[in-house]
Amino acid sequence: MSDADDFMTRYLNNITSQYESSRFKPEYEPAEPETTKVTCRDGVELTVDIFRPATPGPYPTIVVRCPYPQQVELWKLHGEHLNRRGYAMVCEWCRGTYTSGGTWEPNVNERNDGADLLAWCEHQDWIDVIGLWGTSYLSLTCWTVADITTPKAPTGSPPPTKRAPSAATCSPPGPCRTPDIRSTPIT
Repeated sequence: MSDADDFMTRYLNNITSQYESSRFKPEYEPAEPETTKVTCRDGVELTVDIFRPATPGPYPTIVVRCPYPQQVELWKLHGEHLNRRGYAMVCEWCRGTYTSGGTWEPNVNERNDGADLLAWCEHQDWIDVIGLWGTSYLSLTCWTVADITTPKAPTGSPPPTKRAPSAATCSPPGPCRTPDIRSTPIT
């Protein structure tokens, strides 16, 4: 086993332990995960993995948008544990990553792609209400759509982050490539 595999195994085991020690105990069985494509406004198709409880919905649904293909097993694990607690989870793979179409350009398409995913979610009868979830770049994908409200996402409350995009997520020289994000600290 490589060091990376060993790390991932320990990491996933730690997350499983956290779910198992939660006061929110599993009450449901997960259904088989599904994979579909969401077509964006420019025609690019993004891969969406869907995790739902086996019981009839609608369900409160956690939405994540991920650019890290090495986290496939992580999101499967979260999907299963959330399903066991009565939540659905939608994991969309950012443009140009994993099995999604298009070209990966950090910060460029996140707002439109995120808005298109929220619009798709509005038409899913198994979704009751939407919560956005993520840290690091996944948090950024939440912030880019924080001001978009829909009947199923009535408020924008993306996950907290210590700061707005920094030099690591901006193209030198100058400001970030996404005009909707400002380089100011979030306190």
